[in-house]
Amino acid sequence: GFKTAYKINLYANSIYYTLESIQDNLYKSQWGPTSMGFAEAQDVLRNIVVFSLFNYAKNSASSGSDGLPLLSTEHPTASKTFSNTTATPTTLTMSLLRQYQTGIQLFPNFSDYPIECNPKLLITSVQNSQNAQTLLFSPQDPTTANRAQNAMFHGGYFSEGILTSPYILDPNASFAQSTASYGFTF
Repeated sequence: GFKTAYKINLYANSIYYTLESIQDNLYKSQWGPTSMGFAEAQDVLRNIVVFSLFNYAKNSASSGSDGLPLLSTEHPTASKTFSNTTATPTTLTMSLLRQYQTGIQLFPNFSDYPIECNPKLLITSVQNSQNAQTLLFSPQDPTTANRAQNAMFHGGYFSEGILTSPYILDPNASFAQSTASYGFTF
């Protein structure tokens, strides 16, 4: 199979002050909001870096060990290729959730054997969040008029629910995280 090594980038925020400023107690009234601002800035920086992986997941300049981007329709295995994305950009629908579920459950290892995974988390933009809630957590299928049961709700898929992020740039984007033991970890 392929082996990918990722370089870990470290980021830091810092503040400098002089001994005289401490002795003169110049910043005591400003220290609380300033320190909270630095903590918030670190969280923002961390989220921008983490979600850049999703925002540029189809960018060929960001390729893995197989020379393809994270999301591709042509990832090679020992004897064929597999897809971990849709061929064309697709909005979040019940049909797309079914594609996620089927694709994850049939996901092969390099030797073309299924690795027995299920979808556990739906990651989406703020603009998609209400639609995602309706599709995943309605007991009846919201796309039918006959009150059919919603297989996504009753089947136990996406057991960890939805992660909505304002750091996902495409308002129509959605991603499914699987239960793979070596899957993506936040």
